[in-house]
Amino acid sequence: MKESYFNLDVNASLFTELAMNPEWWKILKNDSDLYVNIRKSNRINVYYRGASIMNLTHSPQKGFESVIHNYYLGVDKEIAERLGIQYGEIKMPPQDIISRLKTIKYRVRSNNKYEARVEEKEDEKESYSEKYMQSKMYLNKDDHYIDTEFELSLDDGTQIRIDLVKIDNAGNVQFVELKRVQDNRLITSKEKPAEIITQMDNYQRFLEEANCLSSQLGKNVIAEYYRKVLIIMEKIGLEPPVGNKDIMGLADTVKLFITNYEKKGSKRFNRLQLIRDICVNYDTNIDDVIESYCKLQK
Repeated sequence: MKESYFNLDVNASLFTELAMNPEWWKILKNDSDLYVNIRKSNRINVYYRGASIMNLTHSPQKGFESVIHNYYLGVDKEIAERLGIQYGEIKMPPQDIISRLKTIKYRVRSNNKYEARVEEKEDEKESYSEKYMQSKMYLNKDDHYIDTEFELSLDDGTQIRIDLVKIDNAGNVQFVELKRVQDNRLITSKEKPAEIITQMDNYQRFLEEANCLSSQLGKNVIAEYYRKVLIIMEKIGLEPPVGNKDIMGLADTVKLFITNYEKKGSKRFNRLQLIRDICVNYDTNIDDVIESYCKLQK
Protein backbone atom coordinates (compact mmCIF):
# COMPACT_ATOMS: atom_id res chain seq x y z
CA MET A 1 0.00 0.00 0.00
CA LYS A 2 1.34 3.42 -0.97
CA GLU A 3 1.65 6.34 1.42
CA SER A 4 0.50 8.55 -1.47
CA TYR A 5 -3.03 7.13 -1.11
CA PHE A 6 -3.38 9.35 1.94
CA ASN A 7 -2.13 12.63 0.49
CA LEU A 8 -4.36 15.38 1.86
CA ASP A 9 -3.50 19.01 2.63
CA VAL A 10 -5.89 20.85 4.94
CA ASN A 11 -4.52 24.12 3.51
CA ALA A 12 -4.98 23.19 -0.16
CA SER A 13 -6.42 25.99 -2.30
CA LEU A 14 -9.73 24.14 -2.81
CA PHE A 15 -10.48 24.08 0.89
CA THR A 16 -9.21 27.61 1.45
CA GLU A 17 -11.45 28.98 -1.30
CA LEU A 18 -14.50 27.02 -0.16
CA ALA A 19 -13.97 28.42 3.33
CA MET A 20 -14.74 31.81 1.76
CA ASN A 21 -18.28 30.44 1.29
CA PRO A 22 -19.19 31.40 -2.30
CA GLU A 23 -22.93 31.59 -2.97
CA TRP A 24 -23.12 28.36 -5.01
CA TRP A 25 -21.36 26.52 -2.16
CA LYS A 26 -23.95 27.83 0.31
CA ILE A 27 -26.74 26.44 -1.87
CA LEU A 28 -25.00 23.07 -2.14
CA LYS A 29 -24.37 22.81 1.62
CA ASN A 30 -27.96 23.73 2.47
CA ASP A 31 -29.41 21.02 0.23
CA SER A 32 -30.21 18.18 2.62
CA ASP A 33 -30.39 15.65 -0.24
CA LEU A 34 -26.73 16.11 -1.15
CA TYR A 35 -23.59 15.01 0.66
CA VAL A 36 -19.94 15.84 0.18
CA ASN A 37 -16.92 13.55 0.52
CA ILE A 38 -13.33 14.72 0.82
CA ARG A 39 -10.98 12.88 -1.52
CA LYS A 40 -7.25 12.23 -1.53
CA SER A 41 -5.14 14.64 -3.57
CA ASN A 42 -7.40 17.47 -2.39
CA ARG A 43 -10.57 16.88 -4.38
CA ILE A 44 -14.25 16.74 -3.47
CA ASN A 45 -17.09 14.57 -4.72
CA VAL A 46 -20.73 15.61 -4.34
CA TYR A 47 -23.38 12.86 -4.29
CA TYR A 48 -27.11 12.58 -4.68
CA ARG A 49 -28.64 9.18 -3.86
CA GLY A 50 -25.23 7.58 -4.35
CA ALA A 51 -24.65 9.16 -7.77
CA SER A 52 -21.58 11.38 -8.09
CA ILE A 53 -22.93 14.60 -9.58
CA MET A 54 -19.81 16.72 -9.17
CA ASN A 55 -16.06 16.13 -8.97
CA LEU A 56 -14.62 19.41 -7.74
CA THR A 57 -11.03 20.68 -7.84
CA HIS A 58 -9.27 24.03 -7.58
CA SER A 59 -5.94 25.48 -8.62
CA PRO A 60 -4.62 29.05 -8.26
CA GLN A 61 -4.16 29.15 -12.05
CA LYS A 62 -7.55 27.81 -13.18
CA GLY A 63 -9.78 28.44 -10.16
CA PHE A 64 -12.66 26.04 -9.50
CA GLU A 65 -13.17 23.21 -11.98
CA SER A 66 -15.94 20.65 -11.78
CA VAL A 67 -16.75 17.51 -13.75
CA ILE A 68 -20.15 15.89 -14.25
CA HIS A 69 -21.49 13.19 -16.57
CA ASN A 70 -23.73 14.99 -19.03
CA TYR A 71 -26.36 12.25 -18.73
CA TYR A 72 -27.35 13.99 -15.49
CA LEU A 73 -27.80 17.22 -17.44
CA GLY A 74 -30.35 15.63 -19.78
CA VAL A 75 -28.17 14.44 -22.66
CA ASP A 76 -29.52 11.31 -24.35
CA LYS A 77 -26.78 8.82 -25.31
CA GLU A 78 -28.32 7.51 -28.54
CA ILE A 79 -29.19 10.95 -29.86
CA ALA A 80 -25.80 12.36 -28.84
CA GLU A 81 -23.98 9.58 -30.70
CA ARG A 82 -26.09 10.08 -33.83
CA LEU A 83 -25.33 13.79 -33.80
CA GLY A 84 -21.65 13.42 -32.94
CA ILE A 85 -22.07 15.15 -29.61
CA GLN A 86 -19.84 14.15 -26.68
CA TYR A 87 -21.53 11.80 -24.24
CA GLY A 88 -19.71 11.38 -20.94
CA GLU A 89 -17.92 13.46 -18.37
CA ILE A 90 -17.63 17.17 -19.14
CA LYS A 91 -16.09 20.14 -17.36
CA MET A 92 -18.19 23.12 -16.37
CA PRO A 93 -18.19 25.77 -13.63
CA PRO A 94 -19.64 24.47 -10.36
CA GLN A 95 -22.26 27.22 -10.26
CA ASP A 96 -23.60 25.94 -13.61
CA ILE A 97 -24.05 22.48 -12.09
CA ILE A 98 -25.77 23.89 -9.00
CA SER A 99 -28.16 25.92 -11.18
CA ARG A 100 -29.30 22.63 -12.77
CA LEU A 101 -29.92 20.64 -9.57
CA LYS A 102 -33.61 20.04 -10.33
CA THR A 103 -32.75 18.44 -13.66
CA ILE A 104 -29.87 16.46 -12.15
CA LYS A 105 -32.00 15.05 -9.34
CA TYR A 106 -34.74 14.09 -11.76
CA ARG A 107 -32.27 12.27 -14.00
CA VAL A 108 -30.85 10.33 -11.05
CA ARG A 109 -34.28 9.38 -9.73
CA SER A 110 -35.56 8.24 -13.12
CA ASN A 111 -32.40 6.39 -14.14
CA ASN A 112 -33.01 2.83 -15.36
CA LYS A 113 -29.33 1.96 -15.76
CA TYR A 114 -27.12 3.55 -13.13
CA GLU A 115 -26.67 2.18 -9.64
CA ALA A 116 -28.15 5.27 -8.05
CA ARG A 117 -31.61 4.28 -9.24
CA VAL A 118 -34.24 3.42 -6.64
CA GLU A 119 -37.77 2.18 -7.23
CA GLU A 120 -40.20 4.15 -5.07
CA LYS A 121 -43.11 1.73 -5.21
CA GLU A 122 -44.83 1.41 -1.86
CA ASP A 123 -45.25 -2.36 -2.21
CA GLU A 124 -41.69 -3.00 -3.40
CA LYS A 125 -39.49 -1.36 -0.80
CA GLU A 126 -36.84 -4.03 -1.26
CA SER A 127 -36.11 -2.79 -4.75
CA TYR A 128 -34.11 0.05 -3.21
CA SER A 129 -30.66 -0.03 -4.75
CA GLU A 130 -27.49 -0.49 -2.72
CA LYS A 131 -26.35 3.01 -3.67
CA TYR A 132 -29.58 4.52 -2.42
CA MET A 133 -29.27 2.66 0.88
CA GLN A 134 -25.67 3.83 1.12
CA SER A 135 -26.78 7.43 0.78
CA LYS A 136 -29.52 7.00 3.41
CA MET A 137 -27.02 5.55 5.87
CA TYR A 138 -24.48 8.30 5.24
CA LEU A 139 -27.04 11.07 5.68
CA ASN A 140 -28.06 9.69 9.07
CA LYS A 141 -25.68 11.76 11.20
CA ASP A 142 -26.38 9.65 14.30
CA ASP A 143 -24.32 6.84 12.75
CA HIS A 144 -21.16 8.97 12.50
CA TYR A 145 -20.31 8.25 8.86
CA ILE A 146 -17.57 10.44 7.41
CA ASP A 147 -16.85 8.97 3.97
CA THR A 148 -18.09 6.72 1.16
CA GLU A 149 -16.45 4.87 -1.73
CA PHE A 150 -12.99 4.53 -0.15
CA GLU A 151 -10.78 3.20 -2.94
CA LEU A 152 -7.16 2.09 -3.35
CA SER A 153 -4.93 -0.75 -4.60
CA LEU A 154 -3.40 -3.43 -2.40
CA ASP A 155 0.27 -4.30 -2.71
CA ASP A 156 -0.47 -7.01 -5.28
CA GLY A 157 -2.53 -4.63 -7.42
CA THR A 158 -5.96 -5.79 -6.20
CA GLN A 159 -8.42 -2.90 -6.40
CA ILE A 160 -10.75 -2.42 -3.46
CA ARG A 161 -13.60 0.00 -2.89
CA ILE A 162 -15.32 0.03 0.50
CA ASP A 163 -18.81 1.50 0.70
CA LEU A 164 -18.78 3.51 3.93
CA VAL A 165 -16.45 4.81 6.63
CA LYS A 166 -17.54 5.80 10.13
CA ILE A 167 -16.13 6.62 13.56
CA ASP A 168 -17.14 3.85 15.96
CA ASN A 169 -18.01 4.26 19.63
CA ALA A 170 -14.39 3.69 20.64
CA GLY A 171 -13.20 6.55 18.40
CA ASN A 172 -11.70 4.23 15.77
CA VAL A 173 -12.08 4.48 12.02
CA GLN A 174 -14.45 1.68 10.99
CA PHE A 175 -14.82 0.61 7.36
CA VAL A 176 -18.24 -0.76 6.43
CA GLU A 177 -19.20 -2.91 3.45
CA LEU A 178 -22.89 -2.65 2.56
CA LYS A 179 -24.87 -5.46 0.94
CA ARG A 180 -28.57 -5.71 0.18
CA VAL A 181 -29.96 -8.87 1.72
CA GLN A 182 -31.07 -9.94 -1.78
CA ASP A 183 -27.52 -9.70 -3.17
CA ASN A 184 -26.49 -13.07 -4.60
CA ARG A 185 -22.86 -12.32 -3.79
CA LEU A 186 -23.79 -13.32 -0.22
CA ILE A 187 -24.73 -16.85 -1.29
CA THR A 188 -22.62 -19.81 -2.44
CA SER A 189 -23.75 -21.21 -5.78
CA LYS A 190 -23.12 -24.58 -7.38
CA GLU A 191 -20.47 -23.01 -9.59
CA LYS A 192 -18.46 -21.00 -7.04
CA PRO A 193 -18.17 -19.84 -3.43
CA ALA A 194 -19.93 -16.68 -2.32
CA GLU A 195 -18.16 -13.63 -3.76
CA ILE A 196 -18.37 -11.87 -0.40
CA ILE A 197 -15.70 -14.24 0.94
CA THR A 198 -13.05 -12.95 -1.47
CA GLN A 199 -14.21 -9.38 -0.92
CA MET A 200 -13.95 -9.58 2.87
CA ASP A 201 -10.59 -11.38 2.65
CA ASN A 202 -9.28 -8.50 0.53
CA TYR A 203 -10.55 -6.00 3.09
CA GLN A 204 -8.76 -7.84 5.87
CA ARG A 205 -5.56 -7.69 3.82
CA PHE A 206 -6.16 -3.96 3.45
CA LEU A 207 -6.28 -3.55 7.24
CA GLU A 208 -3.09 -5.58 7.61
CA GLU A 209 -1.27 -3.52 4.97
CA ALA A 210 -2.51 -0.29 6.56
CA ASN A 211 -1.16 -1.39 9.94
CA CYS A 212 2.14 -2.42 8.33
CA LEU A 213 2.51 0.97 6.62
CA SER A 214 1.64 2.69 9.88
CA SER A 215 4.42 0.81 11.66
CA GLN A 216 6.93 1.79 8.97
CA LEU A 217 5.98 5.48 9.15
CA GLY A 218 5.59 5.64 12.91
CA LYS A 219 2.01 6.94 12.67
CA ASN A 220 -1.42 5.50 11.97
CA VAL A 221 -1.96 6.55 8.37
CA ILE A 222 -5.71 5.89 8.39
CA ALA A 223 -6.35 7.78 11.62
CA GLU A 224 -4.15 10.66 10.46
CA TYR A 225 -5.94 10.85 7.12
CA TYR A 226 -9.40 10.98 8.66
CA ARG A 227 -8.35 13.51 11.26
CA LYS A 228 -7.53 15.76 8.32
CA VAL A 229 -10.88 14.93 6.70
CA LEU A 230 -12.74 16.10 9.81
CA ILE A 231 -10.66 19.28 10.01
CA ILE A 232 -11.43 20.04 6.34
CA MET A 233 -15.14 19.34 6.81
CA GLU A 234 -15.28 21.89 9.60
CA LYS A 235 -13.18 24.37 7.66
CA ILE A 236 -15.44 24.36 4.59
CA GLY A 237 -18.66 24.52 6.58
CA LEU A 238 -19.75 20.88 6.61
CA GLU A 239 -21.02 19.63 9.93
CA PRO A 240 -18.82 16.74 11.10
CA PRO A 241 -20.87 13.82 12.40
CA VAL A 242 -18.79 13.54 15.58
CA GLY A 243 -18.20 15.99 18.37
CA ASN A 244 -14.40 15.93 18.32
CA LYS A 245 -11.50 15.14 16.00
CA ASP A 246 -9.61 12.91 18.43
CA ILE A 247 -9.67 9.76 16.31
CA MET A 248 -7.99 7.02 18.29
CA GLY A 249 -6.96 4.54 15.59
CA LEU A 250 -8.21 1.90 13.18
CA ALA A 251 -10.85 -0.75 13.97
CA ASP A 252 -9.67 -4.35 13.78
CA THR A 253 -12.29 -5.46 11.26
CA VAL A 254 -14.29 -4.26 8.29
CA LYS A 255 -17.96 -4.52 9.22
CA LEU A 256 -20.35 -6.23 6.83
CA PHE A 257 -23.70 -4.46 7.06
CA ILE A 258 -26.63 -6.31 5.52
CA THR A 259 -29.96 -4.59 4.91
CA ASN A 260 -33.21 -5.96 6.35
CA TYR A 261 -36.04 -7.67 4.56
CA GLU A 262 -39.12 -5.45 4.63
CA LYS A 263 -41.60 -8.22 3.74
CA LYS A 264 -42.16 -11.88 4.50
CA GLY A 265 -41.40 -14.57 1.95
CA SER A 266 -41.53 -18.36 1.82
CA LYS A 267 -37.80 -18.92 1.21
CA ARG A 268 -36.33 -15.90 2.91
CA PHE A 269 -35.62 -17.37 6.33
CA ASN A 270 -33.63 -20.21 4.75
CA ARG A 271 -31.68 -17.65 2.74
CA LEU A 272 -30.86 -15.74 5.91
CA GLN A 273 -29.53 -18.92 7.51
CA LEU A 274 -27.30 -19.53 4.49
CA ILE A 275 -25.98 -15.97 4.72
CA ARG A 276 -25.36 -16.45 8.42
CA ASP A 277 -23.26 -19.56 7.71
CA ILE A 278 -21.18 -17.57 5.21
CA CYS A 279 -20.74 -14.67 7.63
CA VAL A 280 -19.83 -16.67 10.73
CA ASN A 281 -16.25 -15.36 10.77
CA TYR A 282 -17.08 -11.74 9.95
CA ASP A 283 -18.09 -8.69 11.94
CA THR A 284 -21.66 -8.44 10.70
CA ASN A 285 -25.22 -7.55 11.69
CA ILE A 286 -26.75 -10.75 10.28
CA ASP A 287 -28.16 -11.80 13.67
CA ASP A 288 -29.99 -8.49 13.91
CA VAL A 289 -31.32 -8.98 10.37
CA ILE A 290 -32.63 -12.44 11.27
CA GLU A 291 -34.22 -11.14 14.46
CA SER A 292 -35.88 -8.32 12.55
CA TYR A 293 -37.18 -10.74 9.95
CA CYS A 294 -38.63 -13.07 12.59
CA LYS A 295 -40.61 -10.17 14.01
CA LEU A 296 -42.29 -9.81 10.61
CA GLN A 297 -43.84 -13.25 11.14
CA LYS A 298 -45.75 -12.16 14.23
